[in-house]
Amino acid sequence: MLDPRRQGYASASNVINYLATHDRERLLRELGDRGIFEAEAFKRTKLAAVLLMTAMGIPMLWMGEEFGEYQQKSESVTQLQKINWSLLESDQNRDLFKYYQNLIALRKQNLTLQSDNIDFFYENAGDKVLAYTRWDEQNLRRRTS
Repeated sequence: MLDPRRQGYASASNVINYLATHDRERLLRELGDRGIFEAEAFKRTKLAAVLLMTAMGIPMLWMGEEFGEYQQKSESVTQLQKINWSLLESDQNRDLFKYYQNLIALRKQNLTLQSDNIDFFYENAGDKVLAYTRWDEQNLRRRTS
């Protein structure tokens, strides 16, 4: 997800990244199925949102994901499924929504997050740690000089 070139793509300009789709369960549903609920689930959801919004490519949000929709996916893509807007009445859900709004604004304002430039400078799968840096073309000149 973070670097589509590692999966054979020449460029990230047309790569779509997502956490959930009509083919996959929503992230909060998957976390709940693993016994992770409430504050811990929202903490992990925010981490996933940061990865999604800072990855190369185009981020896609599945309806309601930005405020913590958790209902099970429908059996058929053509089956209507209403979003539970009342979730925004909860502090946790409203906070997640604001978190997404800030990440989207950051991505729109920061050319670095719209570029294909990424460098992984530390990876440790055992400790589940990944560190990377991103830069835009203007900062590339400064970075390499």
